[in-house]
Amino acid sequence: MRKENDPSIAAYRTFIFEFVRRSNFLVARLVINEHTCIVLFLQAFSDKIGEKLCKKCKIDIDDTSSTAYVWSELKKETLNICTKDDSQMSKLWKTKKQLETSPVKPIPKMQEGQQPRLEEVGPTLSSRGRWGGPLDEVTKMMKDLQLSQVETQKRFENQLAFFRDVVRK
Repeated sequence: MRKENDPSIAAYRTFIFEFVRRSNFLVARLVINEHTCIVLFLQAFSDKIGEKLCKKCKIDIDDTSSTAYVWSELKKETLNICTKDDSQMSKLWKTKKQLETSPVKPIPKMQEGQQPRLEEVGPTLSSRGRWGGPLDEVTKMMKDLQLSQVETQKRFENQLAFFRDVVRK
């Protein structure tokens, strides 16, 4: 897990369950003891996650007695810490959902004779049913430019065809 830049939640879950399965087998066969298992498990994670786990489970690596009977709690805490989704995208989606559910402020009514401020006017609905504004003006200019280019191209093609006919005769 330490080598991957940003492992996914699924990668953490897979690693945790696979490590637990294999370490339980090794501890049951008396190949390694529980303290060694916990130390190896903590080394697999980044320093930040390892520190959180040590604090939550009150583990002192130098004191082997602090790792006694901690393995089950450590597994649960690791799953809680590593599978909690704090990514930027999840925060974005939460914010979006909050904005969608929050009430919309009503627009204050203008008094008689009061002119609207420019930022209050906003875009207007065009005759084509689209919102108008500076973007529509640019779009119109681009279409005009494209039409003039097409007309120029046709004119050159006609002149070229004329010169081809002249050369052939």
